[in-house]
Amino acid sequence: MVTLSVRHVPDAVYRALRIRADKHGHSTEAEILAILEEAVTRSPQRARLGAVLAGETSDSEQHPPAAADGDNPA
Repeated sequence: MVTLSVRHVPDAVYRALRIRADKHGHSTEAEILAILEEAVTRSPQRARLGAVLAGETSDSEQHPPAAADGDNPA
């Protein structure tokens, strides 16, 4: 397991994390880990980003759809 350090966390963000951790009955460290795990394992957008990073994208994800004729100013 690795150790992760986050520097320059604004005081307001840290206070909010402490409050959130307290509400969930966690330490601040455990709450941050839970937030990180949620962000990378359950979010559909993060899963798609992982596929992009792995080079597993469809052509529609690599190339945005062309604009309709009336959408492009001449």
